[in-house]
Amino acid sequence: MNLPRGAMTWQMVGGSAAISGEVEAEWNTTHAIAMLNYNMAGGKGKAPQMPEYPKGLGEVAEKQSVAVSKAEAFRRKHLTK
Repeated sequence: MNLPRGAMTWQMVGGSAAISGEVEAEWNTTHAIAMLNYNMAGGKGKAPQMPEYPKGLGEVAEKQSVAVSKAEAFRRKHLTK
C-alpha cells in the first residue's frame, strides 16, 4: 500500500507504520538524550528503553472488551443483592 506512515489504516494494523516519521524522530531524539544522561551518570541502574510501537486497534479493542466483561462480572457478583 502507498499510504503515509501514521495513516489510520496503519494505526489499525499497528507496528512501525502506525506512527509518523516525526514521532519516530522525536522518540529517537528523546532516547538519545536519555542514553547520554544514563551514560554520564555512570550507567547505573536499568538503561532507558525505546518506546514500543503501538499495537493494532483490533488488539486494543479485544483487550478492552475482555476488561469490560470482567468488570461487568464483578459488578454482577458484588454489587447486586
